[in-house]
Amino acid sequence: MISGEAQNLARRWADTPANLMTPTKFCEEVVQHLGSLNHITIHVRDQAWAEAQKMGLFLGVSRGSEEPLRFLEIEYRGNTQKSGVDIGLVGKGVTFDSGGIDIKPWQGMEDMKGDMGGAACVVATMYGLARQGVPVNATCVVPLCENMPDGRAVKPGDVLTARNGKTVEVLNTDAEGRLILADALHYMCTTYDPPRVVDVATLTGAMMVALGSTYTGVFTNSDAQWAALHQASTATHELLWRMPMHPEYRQAILGSRMADLANISAGRGAGASTAAMFLNEFENQDHRVESQGQPREYAHIDMAGSMDDKSDEGYHHKGMTGKYTTTILPLVIVFSQAFGLGLERDLFYSHLWVSD
Repeated sequence: MISGEAQNLARRWADTPANLMTPTKFCEEVVQHLGSLNHITIHVRDQAWAEAQKMGLFLGVSRGSEEPLRFLEIEYRGNTQKSGVDIGLVGKGVTFDSGGIDIKPWQGMEDMKGDMGGAACVVATMYGLARQGVPVNATCVVPLCENMPDGRAVKPGDVLTARNGKTVEVLNTDAEGRLILADALHYMCTTYDPPRVVDVATLTGAMMVALGSTYTGVFTNSDAQWAALHQASTATHELLWRMPMHPEYRQAILGSRMADLANISAGRGAGASTAAMFLNEFENQDHRVESQGQPREYAHIDMAGSMDDKSDEGYHHKGMTGKYTTTILPLVIVFSQAFGLGLERDLFYSHLWVSD
């Protein structure tokens, strides 16, 4: 099945050693596998482009590595009768995460080659859409870099300016994923203005503590989008659990004396929720979708606990999982079926059905 091919592609990309899957090499892989598919357009952006876009958070994280950053943009236009983007996908693409100056313990650091599992997932989803010829318009953006300690690396206490103009105090350099995602989310929302956005990231250790490896946490501003994701994940046996996004969690990232936001909260509690609220600052809530006058539906999937299997069990083999490719792919396919029927958004969700 094409969905299985897509997940295996994501699994292989995430499991490849970091010296063989740099940002540049990942883009080469993507061009090789997706470049010849119908209705696919691929743009590989470089540092000069990111500088022109004023992606200060992304640029800050990347500057500690000798490997050049890349910003990958994939457009799939499966519905040529319709303009605009139906869904936007954003994936965290840290091809190796040492933690930066706040360096990680050595135990398990080899697994940080898989810190681009979110990128692998959303790109493999685009592969699946194109292979199946799904009549939907989707765009995927992926910021790609390494997070390394170096004389040029971001230091704890540094202040960076995001693409949306907000300043961020970097209290911990190992909370880098939310920084690069922030600029990517803002780019997605202001450039394409999709009615719904899903980001996928191996984001927080707090998510691993909360849910382990059995469930993956979802943060969303939309009950309807949660219902759609939950039904899709149940059908594919990739379990999701909705996590809270409460305004009080936002207060935890407003504690910087030096900047608009801090990249981590002062305390240890609710780390996955405060990270989600940080990302929510860049989803561009003030830029409303013109279609139907409705706010954008946004979901953040934190797959830190489920990015890999620690042992062989059944058809699951030790190593990176490629998970949530087979959940998001059928979700987008059902979106496309609803568009073909001309269903309004609320009516679509009431008719949602995902086959297993």
